Amino acid sequence: MRSRGTITVLTLIVAAILAPLFITNAHAILGCKPGTPPTCYLYAQTNVPSAEGSVIVRQDGNNALEYALPHMFAFVNGTTHSLEVLTLTISGGPSGARYLWDSKAAWTWHTLQYPNANMTTPLMIYNYTLPNDQFTAQFDKQFQYTLTFTDYNGAALSPAPTSITLSGPTGTLTTSAYYVAKSIQLAVYPATVKVVDLNNNPVSGANVTVTFAPPNSTSVSHLTGSQGTVGLGDIPLGPYTARVTYQGQDVKWSEDASATPGGVSTITLNISGTTSAPVVSAVVLLTIFGVALFLILLAIKVRKPPPPPTI
Repeated sequence: MRSRGTITVLTLIVAAILAPLFITNAHAILGCKPGTPPTCYLYAQTNVPSAEGSVIVRQDGNNALEYALPHMFAFVNGTTHSLEVLTLTISGGPSGARYLWDSKAAWTWHTLQYPNANMTTPLMIYNYTLPNDQFTAQFDKQFQYTLTFTDYNGAALSPAPTSITLSGPTGTLTTSAYYVAKSIQLAVYPATVKVVDLNNNPVSGANVTVTFAPPNSTSVSHLTGSQGTVGLGDIPLGPYTARVTYQGQDVKWSEDASATPGGVSTITLNISGTTSAPVVSAVVLLTIFGVALFLILLAIKVRKPPPPPTI
């Protein structure tokens, strides 16, 4: 009896020592393929279609372990590894898209993201495979646009806008090529302010201040040239106000370039003969001087005494 009791106690002690090891090993191969040693699998893919180019990945920094995605990696149970994306830029594919590994790119697994091109895998005690547990090297997919701008009448804007904001949800700009010439018609109109006097003569040197409607809400000031005009260029759709000051006169009015024929808005100042008056005065003075000179010469000729008689 004592011998059997001793054996029973020893059996319990050995079971108590070995049981956790068996339990741990059973947990370690959960989801992985049993073997010697057990093997776990990780399926890596990319959002770059194979027709667009190849994405090369290096395993554990070993140049001999370079693979094109998609690829099924086999790792020993309970280990971690590194997967590094070597192909950081892909272009020239049939769709014309360019794929970049930049700040928007990342390795993804469900909702988790690993932004570094060199990713460290989780501890391999599970399989990370299709259809729902694979890893994806998610590149930033880009298209490049070449845009030209025209006004409402189809004329090219000069100078062209230095920046543009494209927004939805009313519409999107989609293309299937990397370099695309796209013409965009903007609701802008050419605008010119002309200042004249009561005789419809151009007034130069008048100050014209134009204020645009919100959201621009900017003001600009110009002096009229020899033709009495100020060119505002192409302005946005909507009203604008103008103020003209000249020789004590102050005139204000509101205008809409889209409703103004030819884009020219004419304002008449309450002045007359501003350009023709000096010319008229000079002609009159010259005429008076010429008549006076003629009369003087005629008088001298009439009063001239006759020559003395000859003997």
